Amino acid sequence: MGSLIDAGLEQKISDILSRRFHFAGENPLCDWLRAEARFRLFARSKQTGTFALETYLFKPLVTEERGETQQEPLCVHSLDSMLSKVKLPSMPQVFYELQALMERNDVTVQELAQVISLDPKMTSSILRLVNSALFNFQSSIDTVSRAIAVLGMRQVSTLALGTFMLGLFKERPDTCPNIGQFWEHSIAVGMATQSLAKLAGRDGLERYFVAGLVHDIGWLALTCSQHNLLQMVLQRADEENCSLLEAEGRSLGMTHAVLGARLFETWSLPPNLVAAVRYHHNPSACTEFDEPVFVHVADTLVRGMGYSSTDDCRVAPVDISAWEAMELKTAELGEVIEKLDRELATLCKVLLIS
Repeated sequence: MGSLIDAGLEQKISDILSRRFHFAGENPLCDWLRAEARFRLFARSKQTGTFALETYLFKPLVTEERGETQQEPLCVHSLDSMLSKVKLPSMPQVFYELQALMERNDVTVQELAQVISLDPKMTSSILRLVNSALFNFQSSIDTVSRAIAVLGMRQVSTLALGTFMLGLFKERPDTCPNIGQFWEHSIAVGMATQSLAKLAGRDGLERYFVAGLVHDIGWLALTCSQHNLLQMVLQRADEENCSLLEAEGRSLGMTHAVLGARLFETWSLPPNLVAAVRYHHNPSACTEFDEPVFVHVADTLVRGMGYSSTDDCRVAPVDISAWEAMELKTAELGEVIEKLDRELATLCKVLLIS
């Protein structure tokens, strides 16, 4: 009897992994991820019950190959028309004042602390963040001025923008599904992006965290505004056995990355964040900044471990040149995954407090 159960468990895990990595491609990064995910799924089965492995169900994979001819998009929009449909919350004055300070070279600690302190929610979010496991400071930091003294003005300014983006859609319509799942994925990608940048010897790690945190803002803006489009994309990806990116292109005429980047340009956000959003699925197309490289690999890691922003947990096609550009070894990735296991739940609680 035991061998039959083990065989059934092995088959179910194989099916899960086959679907999860269906579009990822064959490469050393995904080979390592598959093995790690298999180990984690077996371990989870011991904790939660033999077949309680995923919280969502899928139709069987379509195994036959698609022909060369593709259907016309169901609902193609221009970028401008799509942007006009995205219902955005109003920007508080502190957002514009913070942007103005970030553009100055002579800004003082007192000026920056004063502007941030005008917004109690932003202040509390920054203080919770700098006192979290993300930074592991030995002593408590209880003022914005102290946070600036420890981290620096540019770092705190970047974190302020990140926490602002985090709260941007808190007052969301009921049509926005699985918002907790979305933010768990986003925070996980932020953590993994920062961890990868640290392993690669990069400076200014907070900008990598923020880049990972906001990479899917276009998807969130679209979802909050037009839930029917989200369902249309998910349905198309399932029916045509294509990735979400492909389904977005066929259904909308654009991707969430393009939409999110245009939103960030509209808000005059820093170009490195615009690039992280626009190129996180195609990092090789960006030559000016390296955030897209780290966000892309982090997103791959996080999805490979099952932390998905939607009920479609499939890993997007992997730009293996991004992985190679980081000059890391797969053995080092275990440290990134272990940090997620240890700290993700706690950091989500820290950042998602209303």
